[in-house]
Amino acid sequence: MAQTAKKRGVTTPQRRKVRSNIVSMNQLSKIFGYDPKSLRQFRDDGMPIVTESTGGNRQVNVDTIVVHKWLVTRALGGSETPLFAARLKKTQEEHKKLEIENQVREGILVEAEGVKDIFAEVMITLRNSLEGAAGRIAKGNVPHRKRLLEEVRKIERAYGKALTKRLKEISNEYEEE
Repeated sequence: MAQTAKKRGVTTPQRRKVRSNIVSMNQLSKIFGYDPKSLRQFRDDGMPIVTESTGGNRQVNVDTIVVHKWLVTRALGGSETPLFAARLKKTQEEHKKLEIENQVREGILVEAEGVKDIFAEVMITLRNSLEGAAGRIAKGNVPHRKRLLEEVRKIERAYGKALTKRLKEISNEYEEE
């Protein structure tokens, strides 16, 4: 018996909202071209279903959109399978490796050994510049030049140790990745 709703004096039957993508297993068989036995096997393998009970009868229905996604995922190896996860991990690792190689080739990234060499070169240039500055500042005054050179050596030792320590940390971080 249909329920009725009065709206501005007009009586119309109230209907449940029917989703057109919800179909029976037999309809799904016709839509996707699988025999019912295969669909039952798919259901046992985890194909999503929608069940409805009416008057003690249980009807197994499916959402065609959800089932379609499930079938595609299954055909591609399934996102839940260990094989799929292993393939995905391997592909991601290969992608990361290629990306790093491209960045090195383009000069965006420098290998750890290259960074060490650059820092060593910078330190030598800095030391030579400071020593030259010490001589220019002292202008022949030997005690002043000697004192300035001692200060340059202190700076070199202090920053050299700090840079060497940081370079080792960076190198270890890079090797862990």
